[in-house]
Amino acid sequence: MAADKFAMSRDGEDILVEKNFAQLVYLAGKFAGLSTTLLDTQAILADLSGTQAKSSEIRTILNLRDAYHYAMSLQYISEVSFAALLKINLFVIGAGASGAGQIRVQPVVVPLTDMMYQPAIPDETQVKREFADLVQSEATTTDKAITLLLWLSRAQLFLDGNKRTAIIAANALMFADRRGLLAVPENKLAEYLQRLQQYYKNGDTAIFGF
Repeated sequence: MAADKFAMSRDGEDILVEKNFAQLVYLAGKFAGLSTTLLDTQAILADLSGTQAKSSEIRTILNLRDAYHYAMSLQYISEVSFAALLKINLFVIGAGASGAGQIRVQPVVVPLTDMMYQPAIPDETQVKREFADLVQSEATTTDKAITLLLWLSRAQLFLDGNKRTAIIAANALMFADRRGLLAVPENKLAEYLQRLQQYYKNGDTAIFGF
């Protein structure tokens, strides 16, 4: 079980988010394959001109901004509900996108390095129960957040934005309980994604070292 490393005040948690907000959005954008730099992200968030980012990349960054703003509005773990999870995905991929904020009802295929991964079509009643069991468990908040991050990534509950939704939902839990924040550093991202592919195949979290 992953231990909680921090116990922060509400003001302290707010300051942590404020100081790292552009970095959080930037790193989440890497899950969408964005080529934008941290400086690009900072400029877009500050509504500054001069960025060479594509319009689609700007929209993705602004969607991530909105998703994080919503996630950070959840002040208590009880507010990090299944409905909140759906709303995070709605913000992540945009309200006009197909299937935004809805559990998918059609098959998807995820290309891996050496195979194609096809997760099961989610049963909404079952995933609601699994989500509730996870959030309400006796595990530490950090352990819940990591478990949620991995479970959402592998289950592919949505048509799009699953890894982005997963990291933002995980941080919603961390923020609500004032336990700091989760992030995959850019220099560890390739390794994380490689291990995530192995996890997709067998569902064994031991690949991550715990």
